[in-house]
Amino acid sequence: MTKLPIFLPVKTTHRNTLHCAHEALVRDRLADFLRRQHPVHTAKQVAGRAKIPPRTVERWLAGLSAPRLEHFIALLVAYGPALLKAALDDDGIRRMERDGFDWVERLQRTEVEQQAIDGLEQISQALEQLRASHPAKGRLK
Repeated sequence: MTKLPIFLPVKTTHRNTLHCAHEALVRDRLADFLRRQHPVHTAKQVAGRAKIPPRTVERWLAGLSAPRLEHFIALLVAYGPALLKAALDDDGIRRMERDGFDWVERLQRTEVEQQAIDGLEQISQALEQLRASHPAKGRLK
């Protein structure tokens, strides 16, 4: 004899409704962020950068589903703290700032600072190569 699963009725509560609405809001915020990052071929670009199947990203962008935890983490790795900040609502950001819990902002500043340092290093290396390939006479100081 085969056992069939037992389905229990689920009561919809105000809390469940709010949770679904909040999930949809976060999903929409993430979709907006991803579209701003990649205005053309969004799903394909996000999928390549975060190593997530393109069809999965298409479903998020269409509002049919929201990222699971492992995909959200992959997005965080790919896009950094800017993605997390985009996912938070304004009240959440204000609450974090009020409580001195500003680690997202600090992470974002650190990321921008590192990008600037990397850019300076590339410029410095290019300048050294240019100086090494040309004689010193007539060089401006």
